[in-house]
Amino acid sequence: MPEQVFHVNPPELTPAFRQVCANVIQQFQNNFDYLNDKNNLEATGNYFRWLRCDIGAPEFDHVIFSDGNKVYSVIINLLGPDGFSLTPPELLQAQLDMAAVSNFIPCLYQVDGKTLQPLQKDLWNLVHAQSKKPVTVNELPAPERIPMTRWEMHNLGVTTVFKMLVDRDRNQHKVWGDFTGLDQITHLDYCDLTDRQPSIWVWFKDGSGCWIVVQTTTGPDQVPVLALDFKVSRQMANFSGYAARINLTDLVEKKNVLYRDSEVYVRFTGFKKCN
Repeated sequence: MPEQVFHVNPPELTPAFRQVCANVIQQFQNNFDYLNDKNNLEATGNYFRWLRCDIGAPEFDHVIFSDGNKVYSVIINLLGPDGFSLTPPELLQAQLDMAAVSNFIPCLYQVDGKTLQPLQKDLWNLVHAQSKKPVTVNELPAPERIPMTRWEMHNLGVTTVFKMLVDRDRNQHKVWGDFTGLDQITHLDYCDLTDRQPSIWVWFKDGSGCWIVVQTTTGPDQVPVLALDFKVSRQMANFSGYAARINLTDLVEKKNVLYRDSEVYVRFTGFKKCN
């Protein structure tokens, strides 16, 4: 049975829209492969890569990627016959809010709502979410170094733990600590917003579940990205809970500050039962 990944409060996504999303992801992946190879970007650490590309519940965008020191937040934006956006206004505003505090470039991938085809046939088909001017995704990264934001570091911690659980059959050698029931997992759910906990929900074959709070720290001093203490909600109190500690360290500079082009070593120290 294939792995099932669910998200909190998932939207009603039609099969047609899911196919549009899949096409966009494949188009961008082709661009990544071409540009990374053309410019030998992986050798520099400033290469195109996904930060999130699974279409679940849109928290502030549909997909998000970086080229090392620039981050592009993308909403796949269906347009009606009159050219007006069919995207919920609250999602459009959430993207602008997150971009403002996290130094992201907010983008819209414009799609004809009738034909479900991109409006432009160029490499990226992106416009700025606010100005609506075309966004030029540079083939080569800018020289300045940009620190990672709290969301980026938290996202890296959450997705690291989440991928370990998804690929649990290949990760039997990992230090799982207090966590049990790997062979009983039926589906998983995660949220990488910095103001929501828990980070991950896990569901088992017997109908039970558990939650995981991912606690990400940085550098040799293990500086917390978010507050390490958290409040157990009424919903969380009905399930078993675990904390997963992730430490992110710059392999070259060994400092507490991480940059978007840093070569990051990710250290996972296992799960600790919370209740």
